[in-house]
This record gives sequence, C-alpha cells and structure tokens, in this order.
Amino acid sequence: MHESVCCAEVAAGLARHGMPAARIERVTSELAEHWEDARAEGLEKGLSAAEAASQADKRLGEPQEIARHVIAGSRRSSWLGRHPITALCILPFFFAPALMAVIAFPLALLDGWTHFTHWGGSDSRPNAYLITGLAWALHYSTTIAALLWLCRHAWRNGLGTRWILALCLWCALTALVRFFDADPIGRNVVFGFRFPWRLNIHTAIILWIHGMAAAAFFTAASAVKKRSTNRTQTTALA
Repeated sequence: MHESVCCAEVAAGLARHGMPAARIERVTSELAEHWEDARAEGLEKGLSAAEAASQADKRLGEPQEIARHVIAGSRRSSWLGRHPITALCILPFFFAPALMAVIAFPLALLDGWTHFTHWGGSDSRPNAYLITGLAWALHYSTTIAALLWLCRHAWRNGLGTRWILALCLWCALTALVRFFDADPIGRNVVFGFRFPWRLNIHTAIILWIHGMAAAAFFTAASAVKKRSTNRTQTTALA
C-alpha cells in the first residue's frame, strides 16, 4: 500500500498533541484504507499515480482538521474527556484514599481470621511494625495506582501531554495535602488533610513518584512524536 502524505500529517498532528501510539495507528490505518480506495478510483479514471495520490489526499481533507476531529471525538467518548477540569481536579483528592479503603477493609477482615498481624509480636499482641509497614506500603501503592490510572485514561481520551503533566503536578499536590501517618511507636494510623505539609522523606517520595510518572509519559509521547515526524519526512521525500 502506498503511503499517504495526508495520513502521515494527521499522525504527526495527533502525536504532537500527545495521543497514544495505538490510537494513532488505528486512526491512520482507517484513513489509509479510505485514501487507497480514493487513489484506486482515480487510477481507474486514467489519472497518473501522482495525480491519483494528490486527488486522494484532497478527498480526505485537511490533515489539521482531521486531527482536531479525532481529538474531539476521543474526548467526547468518556465522561473524563468531556469534563476534564471537574474530573481531574476532584478525583485526585478522593480516588487514592477510596482505593486504599477498598483494599484495607478485606485485609482487616482477613486478619481477623488469620491473625497475621500478630506474627512476630510479643505477648500475643499485634506487631505494630508489621501493621504500620503494611499501611505505608498500601498508602504508596494506591497513590501510584490512582495516579497511573488517571494519567492512562487522560492519555487514552485524547487530553494530550499538557493535561497529563498538569495532572501529575496536581496529583502530587493533592497527595501532599492528604495527610497520612502510621506510627509503630505510638501505635496509631492517622488520615486527614493538612496544609502546609512538612518537608520530610515521605514528601520526597511523593514528589519522586509523581515526577517519575510525568517523565515516563513525556518520554513515551516524545517517542511517538519522533516516529511520526520521521514518517512524515519519509513520506514527503518519497
């Protein structure tokens, strides 16, 4: 199948916006099929190969307009895409704590049956270090899971790289505002909201997690953009 300049430019436009590679490939594959049909029709009418390809590009439309239409369609396909400000400003506050509660409740019921938090304890008392260690692990794992879930859905719904980077920053701020502490000495676990936050090892971990997530999505988007740019240049020279 011949390569279409229009399809390559649409792919480049979607990549610049920050669409995932799988979505770009699906869109360009569908466009390429339409382009090939239009090109074949032109050849049947007696046009040269170059003229048929040019006519097929014109029938597809302006690449920028097609890319905008695809992005708008992706956003309309989900509630998060239709209401990004509401979803991405509110969900980071409550999604991770809700996920942690959903996981912690069955674990507490399981502990009532197996008494695994008593392992390593003294005088048949619960092991405070085991409990607080599990609490911290659950806190960080649900924070990471919530962040990746939100970023993945924002990416798949066509919100773009800027939205994802802003989401990583906002999730970091909400994670710092959500106060969590598990103290094995005082034998307590505390939840709540606090501002300003303390600059300590837990703050550094939260910032590192969100910074790494932002870097990962930015790197992935840059790789897709580079491939699409090379594809456009190769097509234009062909």
